[in-house]
Amino acid sequence: MRALVIAFALAALVPVRARADELELAIDGSCATGDVPAEIASAVGRSLAEGPTRLRARIAMRSEGARVRVVVGLDHGGARSERTFTASSCAAATHAAVLVVALALDRAQVPVATEAAAVVEAPPAPLELSFETVLFDAPEEIAPEPAPRDPIRASFLASALIDSGSLPGLEGGARLGAGISIAPLLIELEATYLSASRAASAQPGASVDLVLAFGTLRAGARAVLLSWLSIGGALELDVGAMSGTGVGLRLDAPSSAVLPWVAVRGALLVEVAITSVLALRASGSIGTPLVAPTFAVDGAGTVFSPSIVLGQGALGLVVRLS
Repeated sequence: MRALVIAFALAALVPVRARADELELAIDGSCATGDVPAEIASAVGRSLAEGPTRLRARIAMRSEGARVRVVVGLDHGGARSERTFTASSCAAATHAAVLVVALALDRAQVPVATEAAAVVEAPPAPLELSFETVLFDAPEEIAPEPAPRDPIRASFLASALIDSGSLPGLEGGARLGAGISIAPLLIELEATYLSASRAASAQPGASVDLVLAFGTLRAGARAVLLSWLSIGGALELDVGAMSGTGVGLRLDAPSSAVLPWVAVRGALLVEVAITSVLALRASGSIGTPLVAPTFAVDGAGTVFSPSIVLGQGALGLVVRLS
């Protein structure tokens, strides 16, 4: 077999031509890397045979920004075709062009007349764009798989709180609850008990001891800002009852009453993760009563009525289970 001859141009725009008996190759552009005819022979798995030219190929490469555009023209016994694709680098472009020519060269071993007829009847579709996509553009063009959706997580809550406006002065209390969350949404249900508080009338000897207990339905959303920090907001609906017992020397006999309690609040939630399932939660809320009880003592008038502005602050723990 006669040796392969490779001529390199002095300038990037002058085509480089290589001639073997069964392959006539022209390379236009300076982007090609390595010994292209040798790489084609390696891809075919044999040396290029002696004999009449079976395939004429022209490889043109041009840089287009960060990509390399490649056009491979093939002429096999008068049956012409062209492959166009882009690659991320000169090495990738050269490798792709080598494969295109090698595949065409393997086909070129079929007699020219038979091959030409086959091209007329059924163009070689397998060498179209699907080839370039698989080899080079897959990392950029294949859409990333959607991130897995967060599972439903059950949560359990316990906290201590300070309340203002529901009872006379600042009163302490405790709450327990449970909920579910599907990030970023959360729904929680809590039970709250505020410690007994005494409301004194304007006249000495007539007071009312008050206790407030209610359930809270909370619905909101929580956003994770850092791996250990999240902030959320929620709407809260309180439904419960306030009990009052009259006491004092002015009363002939103690009496009591239980009246309904309904309030709405807006809350801010801040959580600091301690472990993957345990977090410290601080919350603050402000709201107003929708149904507020008023307590009065005969002969002493109104003793207590809740404020129209309610405030709460709480600090506790949240346990979330997957």
